[in-house]
Amino acid sequence: MKTTFKGLALASLIGSIVVTSARADDPLVGLYFKGDAGGNWTESTELREFFGPVSPGSRVEFNPGPRFGVTAGYDVLEFLGLEAQLGIYENEISSISGATSLNAWLVNVPFMANARLHLPTYYR
Repeated sequence: MKTTFKGLALASLIGSIVVTSARADDPLVGLYFKGDAGGNWTESTELREFFGPVSPGSRVEFNPGPRFGVTAGYDVLEFLGLEAQLGIYENEISSISGATSLNAWLVNVPFMANARLHLPTYYR
């Protein structure tokens, strides 16, 4: 568990350093892009059914995994931006109660549409 936590902390630190951002010429209104990377940790989950009934108390355990995200947005006003975010979260399944052989992954691909309110830099 200690090694897993250290690996997750290191992946999160690297992900926070690898953040990129690009903006159009006008810093107040325009198109922008952002990318990020890091780690994610999915908690163990109760298994209720898997191609039929399973024994009570069955659990699915996950290993920590990588996380990547991209954002594209447009500042329509100096205080209002509209953006779309897409991410990929991946975890290897380490164990399933009652399973003898296992080679499985959980992959999430969340999508969000956001409205972002912000104060321009000249408002101190």
